[in-house]
Amino acid sequence: MKVKSGEKFGCQASLSRLYLLTVTERAPSASSLTVPIAAMALELLATELAEKIGRMLDETDLLTIARLNHRWSELARYQLTRRYWTNLHLKSYEKIAAFSQLCASPFSTLDRQVYQNLTIDTSSPPHRTMFMGTNLFAFLHTTTFLESVTIDLRSITMASKPSPFPWMVLTSWTAMTGVSIAATLPSLSILASVILALPNLRGLVLDVDYIDSSLPNIHLGSSPRYLDSFHLGERGHAVLSWLAGFSPSDLSIRDFSLKIEDEDLNPLQTFAGCHGSEMEYLSFTLYRDRSSELASCLSLLTGMVVGELYLKFRPQQGYVACVESCASAVDAPWIESLSVYVPFLSGGSEELQSLQEIARARFSLKCFLHEEGFDVVTVSQRSWM
Repeated sequence: MKVKSGEKFGCQASLSRLYLLTVTERAPSASSLTVPIAAMALELLATELAEKIGRMLDETDLLTIARLNHRWSELARYQLTRRYWTNLHLKSYEKIAAFSQLCASPFSTLDRQVYQNLTIDTSSPPHRTMFMGTNLFAFLHTTTFLESVTIDLRSITMASKPSPFPWMVLTSWTAMTGVSIAATLPSLSILASVILALPNLRGLVLDVDYIDSSLPNIHLGSSPRYLDSFHLGERGHAVLSWLAGFSPSDLSIRDFSLKIEDEDLNPLQTFAGCHGSEMEYLSFTLYRDRSSELASCLSLLTGMVVGELYLKFRPQQGYVACVESCASAVDAPWIESLSVYVPFLSGGSEELQSLQEIARARFSLKCFLHEEGFDVVTVSQRSWM
């Protein structure tokens, strides 16, 4: 048992000895006298003193006394759920179902209805006989999350059917600062409602499809949003068209990243035209050569301070045209660095040096140089590309 130095219990020595007996013994057998002794000790302790004892125990000690009897179990559970079990992580549909059944049971001893973070990460699809309706998540309607939620339902994602989740429950957790969703949503309007319901939202990560992608007629009103980071995956770019409807005074985004494969880039161009001046840190990952389309968007991102471009594809004609078009398009007067990352090149360091010189030549035409005189654009190879 770990006890903070300098603290005094202020209780009789006999009660202290009884308490030490309860936390140093293993789980008692049915014939042991430890259980009645422990029960007597807890009955004699004042509530305030019992809570003080609970606060001084670490997780191992709390798990030990939780096995003694119902009264000690209550004390231990109270401390465990508030100091150690502050997050809820459900990493399979079977675990979600088990937790849901536990919460619904009349014999449940769970007393915690508030958590800091929720993570639902379903890396594998559920058993085929398992019911996958939204009732599986009924416990969420009586639970509150204060910081963030991460919901990954990609294992059963289908473009024609929404993921089974009560999405509107997210709008009730108004204290949250972070939301991450990978799923198929019923509509873009659902996502818009969630964003608008969270005034403290600072981080948003999306990789979503929409059954209905029509733009919602929902506005921010008098409460502006300031996103420190907004990361958008290969799907769901239609949300950018909706966000483009807000003025820079209503919506501010500092760090923006986007993955690009087959999605239409018109929403990005519209969004960049409205908010390109305030986004400072930008990252784009291309899985296909769409550099010419991206270039028209890059020219609108005038607030860029740091830019990253990941070219995760291998063009038949090499990367020269891609690097040229992107480096030429950047028109950000306060830029400090533009980094281009490519897979290992067949031409080795010679080909890399050539790309570097091409990028710098195109970029320097705009006279964007670091204050110390070094070119701000670099081209690098990465093995994980």
